[in-house]
Amino acid sequence: MNTADTALDTARRHVEAVSKMLLGNKKMGARLSIVAADPLTPTTLTNIAVTAKHANADIVVLEFDFTVPEPQMRGIALIAPRDGAVYVHSGCRLALAPGSRIARLLPREGGRGHFQIMTDEIIQRDSKPVNLMNGIERAASRLRQLVADGVDMSGQMSVHLAEAA
Repeated sequence: MNTADTALDTARRHVEAVSKMLLGNKKMGARLSIVAADPLTPTTLTNIAVTAKHANADIVVLEFDFTVPEPQMRGIALIAPRDGAVYVHSGCRLALAPGSRIARLLPREGGRGHFQIMTDEIIQRDSKPVNLMNGIERAASRLRQLVADGVDMSGQMSVHLAEAA
């Protein structure tokens, strides 16, 4: 497998695993996308925000460093058009409550509440999940396991692989 194939496979496995963690067994709706991308620059972030606004769709962006031999997810950004504006939350982290299979997304340090991913949209909640730091560790462990084992998301979402030119 060449480096480009490895990068695409890593991105696909993460998109599927994160989708499973955020949605469980629910089917992803047409107004929600989970994508993998290079680390967001102001230009790429603006382009994705414009796309989200025109499509009236919420986007979860998994940011990767594809310049290393084994690409790694570096962060999560949320992009959500609402009432004529587009809200962007970068630096989000997955958190998993004890005994739960559904993860939540925490905003960067000092951010308000947490985010819940519904089938068609991102919802911001005012509360923070309990056991915050343990929840981040639990989610990271679960993500590693799902990426390593693979996840069958057929019937729940469509995965399209495209490499930037």
